[in-house]
Amino acid sequence: MSKDDREELPSRGHLWSDLKFCLVFMTRLPLRLDDRTRNRSLAEACAVLPLVGVVVGLWSAAVLWLTLAAGLPYLAAAATAVAASILLTGALHEDGLADVADGFGGGLEKARKLEIMRDSRIGSYGVIAIGLSLILRVTLIAEIVGRFESFWGITGALIAVHVIGRGLLPAVMAALPLARGDGLAAAAERPSGSRAGAASALSLLAAAFCLGLTPGIVAFVAGGIAVIIMAWLARRQIGGYTGDVLGASEQVAEIATLAAITAML
Repeated sequence: MSKDDREELPSRGHLWSDLKFCLVFMTRLPLRLDDRTRNRSLAEACAVLPLVGVVVGLWSAAVLWLTLAAGLPYLAAAATAVAASILLTGALHEDGLADVADGFGGGLEKARKLEIMRDSRIGSYGVIAIGLSLILRVTLIAEIVGRFESFWGITGALIAVHVIGRGLLPAVMAALPLARGDGLAAAAERPSGSRAGAASALSLLAAAFCLGLTPGIVAFVAGGIAVIIMAWLARRQIGGYTGDVLGASEQVAEIATLAAITAML
């Protein structure tokens, strides 16, 4: 790694500021940013995005265990865990998935696809995409709960899922060009390869810690394949990525990671 690359990575002094910025960007947590932190871009802070996944995963797991302790069946408890993560993130990623499904499915040309994706109204493709995402995540989490029967195992699985889902997004931002010059993705800017690599490496390490070395690698690879497919599709459909593409990438990574974990149990 070159000297310039090392300087780009967050130091211990900037780590908390970067994490606060990413938490404000990706969740509804009421954190206050100072002027210096507020003026950063997501590209500058993205190396710590996997830590946002840790926060979301812990919150989701806490709600899951509370509902299980209250006597709810596995499926209902899994649904509350998914709902909790959506509440914390403000449905940011689900909204992106719906917009991508509507745009890619309903537009014939790039300009029309981008126009549909910018529209706040949701169409039939978007409804179907969100519905399938919810069904798959809820049923897979319920299956993990039923097979794991271990507090730390289930908690680690949920953390790994959310870490991988967010930790791979900087790689999409670094690998693809922007599909348009405005919007959320343009404001976030494009990260350097070193920052994107640091985010991916951190998510892999976290997954290996939470799941074990081999299961963690398998889960990470599964999430990575899903994100690569989404990135390839975005490149073909609109020539690059938008904020909606990032949201959709997070969703498919979550589903693929959950499916991989379930298959290994």
